[in-house]
This record gives sequence, structure tokens and C-alpha cells, in this order.
Amino acid sequence: MPDEPSAAPDRLVGFDGLRGISILAVMICHSDPREGVTQMLGPWGVTTFFGVSGFLITRNLLQEVNRTGRVDARAFWTKRFAKLVPSLMLLLVAVWLLGWFTPTGCAPPAFVLAALFGTALLPGHTCWYLAHTASLSVEECFYVACVVILMVSARRPRMIRVAFLALAVSPILRVLNHIRRTPATMAALGHYHAIPVIECFDIFVIMGFAAYALERWGASLRTGVVEDRIGRCVAEVVRRTPIPAAIGAEIAGEFVMDRTGSLVAIALVPTLKALVLAILSLRLVLGLERGAVGRVLELRPLKYLGLLSYSLYLAQQVFLTHGAPPILGLGLETFPLSWVATIGLAAANYHWFEEPMRHRIRRALLPRRRALGTTELGVSIE
Repeated sequence: MPDEPSAAPDRLVGFDGLRGISILAVMICHSDPREGVTQMLGPWGVTTFFGVSGFLITRNLLQEVNRTGRVDARAFWTKRFAKLVPSLMLLLVAVWLLGWFTPTGCAPPAFVLAALFGTALLPGHTCWYLAHTASLSVEECFYVACVVILMVSARRPRMIRVAFLALAVSPILRVLNHIRRTPATMAALGHYHAIPVIECFDIFVIMGFAAYALERWGASLRTGVVEDRIGRCVAEVVRRTPIPAAIGAEIAGEFVMDRTGSLVAIALVPTLKALVLAILSLRLVLGLERGAVGRVLELRPLKYLGLLSYSLYLAQQVFLTHGAPPILGLGLETFPLSWVATIGLAAANYHWFEEPMRHRIRRALLPRRRALGTTELGVSIE
């Protein structure tokens, strides 16, 4: 789910904080059984992860295209493998071992789907401890598409047209994805299940376009002096949008969507959220977001949670999710022990396993220059 942090001191301002807020939202949602505002935080946190990851990784791929004229798919997937797979395999082994001592309900297909990033495609075959790997499979579906598109047509202007077409279609697809089961539709659709990939379609597209805009118009977006008409429009929106008000509008939209289930809200609110996140991301990179929002995102506790975000994401389903099966009668699924166990295990995994394994695999499989994973600015964003 998250893109990978590194130990490099030169990091993009605000993005670790965004990851931190996102994983904190997911943790609060999963800890609170009550219906209400906290239950909105989980989906918000997951899609924010998708947006941040999509923006940073697309930007990195576009920079590679600008430097070399091509996308090195082998290097890209090696870096993704080095980041995601070791900790995921550790989770699978831990759940398998847990099954020797207490019933987990995890059959072999659940492990296979999680290991192959396919949980979202066959959600009926997963189990409690591995259900959250569905978001990993959603994310990787888009990265496969992104790499293929950039390899085929990265330098072609038609990409902008394709992006706008995708944005026009995605709200319609999302509404169809939420079709209500009535006596008339049940016979035609049978056991219909919402397709998770469709729910997040436009956030990846919009964040990818934001990365494209940054690479195409660069610092001109900060000054507003852009010759291209589309570039001028993007610059004006980025420079003049009041982020606190935009975030307030997005939160209000999320509340309306959650409370009413309105098809109009279902169609438009995720797109609004993606637009707000894209504008915030561009403002952070361009150094325009220096107000309260920027200061909050640079708080050290949030930045540290952002560094731990992938490990926290994997661990929280085991310890934190309300109603989780008891773990060997240790009481680790109850607050506050659940939070202590989740954060402690995530920190240990990040410092002693996730990061060492990532660097070791990169050094083994990639030339030194690629293994560093830096952009032209020296900022690690993969």
C-alpha cells in the first residue's frame, strides 16, 4: 500500500506527515466499534495512502522517462518487491504459525492470494488476519497499468486526453459499482460484489496527472507564468485554492456520502477528495503550503508514524481491529495494549527487518545507482 521511505535526509516536505495521518486514521477507525465519524476515517486513510503513493511513484517514473527516455520496469518491480514482499512474507509466516496454536480460519487460498497480491480480486477466499491485504492488490493493479502506459506512450500528449476521459468515466463506474440489489437486479446480477479497484480509480488518475503536471510545468506552477493554457489553469488552481477550506468541503462531502448513501455523493466525493489531495501535494512540493496544514504535516510524531506506515498497516489487522480474535489469551487485542503491541511491533519490524531487507535486496539485484532510488533532486520517493 505505502510507497517506500528511505533513510535519506533530504525528503519531500509533508509527505511523511500525510502517511502518518493516513495510518492514524485507519488505526482509529479499526479501534472504535461505534458507528459514527470514526468509521469514515478508515476508507479516508486508505485512499489517501493510494493518492500519496500514486503521486510519488508516478512522479519518479516520469523523471526516469525524462532522464533516460524509458521506464526500467525491472528496476521498478525490484524496488517494489524489496519494499513490500519481505514484511508481507513475515506476516504470512506469523499467521501460519499462529494457526498451530489457535484457530485462525485462514485456509491455503488466503495465503496464496495475499502472497500474489490477489486478495481484492477474490475477497471471498481470504480470512480475518489477511483481509487487509486487499488494498495492496488494488494498489499493485494500478502500478501494473501505470508502468505499461508509461512504457508505451510516456512522451505522447494523448496521455492528457486519456486521463481526462478516465476522469469522466470513473464516477459513472463508481455509481454502477454501488448498484442496489433489488428483486429485478438480483436475477440478473446474482451474487454481486463491489469491485474495489473501481472505487479508487480516479484518485490514481488524478494523482498521476498531478505528477505529470509537476514534471511538465515544474516551478512555473509556483509563479503562474506558464505558456500552455492547461498549465495556466493548473497553476491558478494550485496557487489560489485555500487548502483548509478545501479540506473542510471534502470532509463535509464524506459525511454526506456516509450518512445518506446518495449516488450523487458516491459519484463526486471521491473525485473531490482526489482533487484536494492533488492540489495539496503540488503545493507541498512547490513550497506553497506554509500555513497551519504544512506545519501539522511536519510534526515529528506524525512523520515517524509515516515512516512506520507499511509495518503499521500489516500489524494493525492482527492486534488493533475491534473484534479481532483473541491471540493466545494474552489480551493484546484490547486497548491500550493493542496500540502498544501494534506500534511496538511495527517499529521493531521497520528498523530491524523491513529497511535492512529492502537495502539488502536492492544491493543484490540492482546496480548501485539504481539501488539508491533517488531522483534528480536527491529525494527518495519510491
